[in-house]
Order: sequence, then structure tokens, then C-alpha cells
Amino acid sequence: MKKKLQILLGITALLCTLFTLHNYYKDVLNPDFSYNVRCEGIILDPNNAYHITDKNSIQDLQKIRGNEVAISENDILLHYRDRDIEKITPSYWGTVFYDNEWCFRLDKAFSNNANELSNIHLPFLSIFSTPWYKEIPIIGKFFYDGQQFIKPNETIEQKELYKNHYFNSVSGDKNSRYYLQIKTINNNQILPWFDDGIKQKYLINGTKADSIGVFFNNKENVFHTNKNFAFDNTSKKQGSYLLIHNPDKKGSFNLLNTENNKSFSINTKYFEVEDMMFSINPKYSLFQKVLLSLYLLILIGSIVFLFLSKRDAEYTLSSSLQNIRISLICLYLLGFPILAMSFSIHSFDWIREVILAVFVPSIPLLSYLLPKRLEQAKKNSILKNILTKSALLFEKIFKYELGIIFLFIIMITSLFLAQNERVLGIPIIHYIKIILLSVFYYIYSNS
Repeated sequence: MKKKLQILLGITALLCTLFTLHNYYKDVLNPDFSYNVRCEGIILDPNNAYHITDKNSIQDLQKIRGNEVAISENDILLHYRDRDIEKITPSYWGTVFYDNEWCFRLDKAFSNNANELSNIHLPFLSIFSTPWYKEIPIIGKFFYDGQQFIKPNETIEQKELYKNHYFNSVSGDKNSRYYLQIKTINNNQILPWFDDGIKQKYLINGTKADSIGVFFNNKENVFHTNKNFAFDNTSKKQGSYLLIHNPDKKGSFNLLNTENNKSFSINTKYFEVEDMMFSINPKYSLFQKVLLSLYLLILIGSIVFLFLSKRDAEYTLSSSLQNIRISLICLYLLGFPILAMSFSIHSFDWIREVILAVFVPSIPLLSYLLPKRLEQAKKNSILKNILTKSALLFEKIFKYELGIIFLFIIMITSLFLAQNERVLGIPIIHYIKIILLSVFYYIYSNS
């Protein structure tokens, strides 16, 4: 019976590995859809002002702020589409305008008063109280150096707009949260606001002819293709374009103006269409391919190691715990297509990509090896002794079923205490991650 179970588990692991390797080849190394096209943002025009509002017309905006803010018919309206934000923010957030340099003036309805931000005076519980606008200066791209609430009616200069600013949001990340940050691309000032086709991304076929529509205030042709960038309130331009890929020449793109049939060749990463900036990139960068390759190597290596290793003389491969360990890593492997898809769809920071592709799949093997390594390091130094005792105490706690039951109770209780998927201002998903990591450590470290 034990031998049959070993064979079954080995066949299962082999099939999972073959499935993942096939997906890796078809989706990462040799994908049909090998390029992605993204609208980076609006090319700012010094002659225009850009108002952030939920109003659909200049006239409607003038009714609520016409006496306080300079508004003209040529101005651009930038909308927000988050129902949760609409509950706590005004109909007008502020204006991006040019006065010898680009500036942003925040509306008077926002607050930077800590006492106003929350009735119970805890900053991390201020999500549903009054609207705020926050600056997060970044050092080294991912280390945060303090947080600052911008004062109402304050004007922010261009050098500050290069930093990260965002409006209070109950969820999301850089791909969905409403950030206000100016970027420089090809000597143009770009505003990547999340509206119309801005910040959208489409994959384009690299093996056969494919096209993407780009339409400016032209609703008649919006469905000319099944992939469209459509702009109405974010641009005053008029026009219809098709971005066409020529499969006969790899990486060759042409931009066709469908109104006058003029075609332009695109040979650079960034290109302009009217007052929007676009980019063309491979589906996966070289760095992402390396990370996805490491993901597979770590998991396949972990399976092989667990099949070959023995914890003690009485250990047999067919033990239930070891079967569970190998089965969980097989689930890791089966999740590879989801990880690869997230890399192609979302714009993760490189540090998050490293965590997802290297650290997460390493957890089983590290948890398996850590107790032994800690035992060997116990006598080396005082510092290592402290670390060892702390780690062994943690391991001892989670060897008891009571620890797992306690974590389960916390998870269930948090669901009932949560408001908008948050507990104490922190998304529930983060608590679940900690619980899952703890359970994984328990499974793989327990001998």
C-alpha cells in the first residue's frame, strides 16, 4: 500500500510539473500574445487646466466652483469612478494647472486636521470620515519616509508633484488607487490619471496580424476592434486610429489614421497619439522571465528534495505529513499560470515581484530546513542563541493544535468585525497571509 501511494504521489508531482513547464513555454518563452500596449497618461498642455471632478460638463462644475476656481470651456475634466470614494469626497477635488510650472491646487473641502480625520482619533481608522490628500515621500522607491496630509486650498509645486500623492481610498494599489503624480517621458510632462483609456493595458498578438483601436471623442468607431482605447472627457481631440502589428516583421508596428488613411511607423518604446502617451513593451521583461524561471526551479527542486530526504531513521516517504508537504508544493506549481498572468497584467514594483516569485515558493523548503540550521547555530554566539530560542519558541507554540485553533478563531472573528474588508484599518487579506504563512511553517517544520 505504501509503495502504491509513493507511485501515485510521484505520478501526480510529475504531471503537475509537466503541466507547469508546458504553460511556462507557451506563455512565457513563446507566447502568442507577446506585446502589451499601455496608455501611460495625458500629455499636459500648458494652455489647459485639468479639473478632478465627478461632474460631466464644464457648466456643471462652474455651478459649484465657478466663483472660486478659474474654469474655461477648453479645460479637461478628470473623473473618478470609485463609489466608496464618492461617499466621503466632494464633487471637486482640485485642479492641475500651469503657472510657469505645473501646480496642483487642492479643494477647500479636504482636511489635514487629525481630529477631523477620525472620530476616535486614530489615523488608520480615518477612511470613512473626511476626505484627505496625502503625500508619501519615497526613498529608494519602496522605503517610506513619513506621511503628510496636504492642507486644504494649498497649491503644490511641480517638484512635489513628482512624488507620490493619493486621495483616501478604501482599497487598491498603484493600478487602481487614485494617485496624482506627474512623470516625464520623452521631455513631456505626463499625468497618468485613472480615467477613460488611461492606464489601461492590452496584449497584442505577436504571431499574426492584430490591431488595437485608439479613439478620441468618436463613439461611432469605438467597437471597430475588440480592444479599444477610448477617450472623451479626458481629451478635446478628435480622431480615430488603429495600432497595427505586422507579423512578417517581428516587433513592427504602424499607426493608421482611419480618417485620412495616413500610416506612421513606430520604432520606439513610447509614442504619442494626439495628446496621449502610449508605450509598447514585451509581455514579460527579461527580469520577469528570470523570476518566473526561479519560481519553477525552487518548487521543482523542493519536490525532488522532499522525495529524497529523510528526517530520521524511522522516517518513510509515505507518511501522511510528507505526502501533504509534496501535495502543497504541487498546488504551488499549478498556480504558476496565475502568477504569470498577474505579472503581465499588473504593474508591480520589482520588490513585490521578487517576493512573489522567490520568497513565497521558498517558504516550504526554508521552513523544512530552518529548525535543523537553528539547532546547529545554537552554540555559535549570544545573538544566535537569542534568535534560536525565539524561533524555537515560535515553533513550539505552533506544534500544538491550540495554536492553529487560535489563529482560525482570529480569522473568523475578524470577518465579523471587519468594515469594508478591513480590521483596524488593515485589509483582511494581510491577516490571512500571516495565518497561511504560519500554517505553512507549522506543516513543513514539524518533524
